[in-house]
This record gives sequence, structure tokens and C-alpha cells, in this order.
Amino acid sequence: MPTKEVDKIHTKLNKNYEFSDKISGIEILFDANRKDFQKKSGEFEGYKLMSKDRTDVAQIKTNAMVCSRLAPYTGWDKFEPRARRDWEVLRKTTKHLKVNRIGVRYINRIDIPYRVAEQIDIEDYLTVCPKYPEPELLKNIANYTMQIIGPYSTEGFKLIINTNVVRSPLIEHVSIILDLDLSPTGEIPQRNDEIWEMINQMREHKNNAFEMCITDKARELFSQ
Repeated sequence: MPTKEVDKIHTKLNKNYEFSDKISGIEILFDANRKDFQKKSGEFEGYKLMSKDRTDVAQIKTNAMVCSRLAPYTGWDKFEPRARRDWEVLRKTTKHLKVNRIGVRYINRIDIPYRVAEQIDIEDYLTVCPKYPEPELLKNIANYTMQIIGPYSTEGFKLIINTNVVRSPLIEHVSIILDLDLSPTGEIPQRNDEIWEMINQMREHKNNAFEMCITDKARELFSQ
């Protein structure tokens, strides 16, 4: 989108959010001979708008629009109306904009109680986990990062799974991230009703993928 259109959308959406920041790229130039680097501000990319508690977020960029909700997640029934509202503003401002990609992404954090000297097996909580040849080699995984990309079981969609260990915000806990990103691989619909129909369809596929990636032991943690 041209910068002028991004500014127009920002002006219309700004009344619905308490905070707004500009998004700019950063360019870093490294000189190997001199062993130093220079950091320069890059081009303008768009705006990031946030609610008063900074949990509801909308990003309006020259090449994308992103609506997201940070923890605590309050459910799709509360998120969807806000996302639709912001999308309508973009669509009315950029009437001839062609949609090239749509997607849904859920980043789940699984907090596992942990005590010193206790062994935690990732496979007790996730069906997607790292494997190594000799258990005696690594008695406990301190950290890992793994990504799987491939066609989803339902034709026409691609699923990206990222999982890794992160520092837990809770005392005596280990946290595992299960990041699910689903997007269509075929033709992208252009009508608003068809776009939202596909988004809701992808949300259901995402829910199914999530259930396939976790174990009953992980489900017990969510119910606590």
C-alpha cells in the first residue's frame, strides 16, 4: 500500500486504540576490515496500534495488516469482531487492494512445573518433539528449537509448526512454545465474506492441529 493510504487507515483506526507507534526498519552496515558497524534508521513501514493495556494490537504496514491479541487470550468470539472492524476500515480505504495472503497464527505457551534435578521429557507434553539416538547422551533437554513445514492434512493449506523452550515467567516452571501458522496455498478469495469464511475454516484446522500436537498430560495443565 502507498504510504498515504497507510496514513489514512492509521488515522481512522487510531480512535479505537490508546497507543500508536511508527514501525521503521533498521539497516546495519558492518565493515569487516575496520571491525565496526553503523546502524541507520530504515524506511517507514507502518504503524503499530495498541489498547490501553497493550494486549489488543493492530499493525498497519505498507505490505500487510496484522490483528493480534496478547496474553491473556480471551477467545475468538471477542477477537473476531475487532479484527473484522479493522479489516473493514482497510477495505473501505483501499477499495482496489488485492489480497495476496491470509493466515492464522497461534503461539501457545505450555508452563510445566519443574524442580531442580527433576527430569522433564518433552514428549510427555508434545507429540512434536526432538529425538536423539542415545538417552544416555542427554538426560534432559535444556533447550531446543524445531520447525516443521508441510502441506496440512486438508488439501489447499500449509502448516508451519515451531516449537522451542523459553524462559518461563513462572517460578519453578519450564515453558514450551507451540507456534502454529496456517495459510492457504491456492487462490486467495477477494470478497470479504469469502475471506472470513476461509479464516474461520483455517481456525478450525488450527484447533485440530493443536489437539494433535499436545498430549493428555499437557491438557491437564490447561485445566488447572
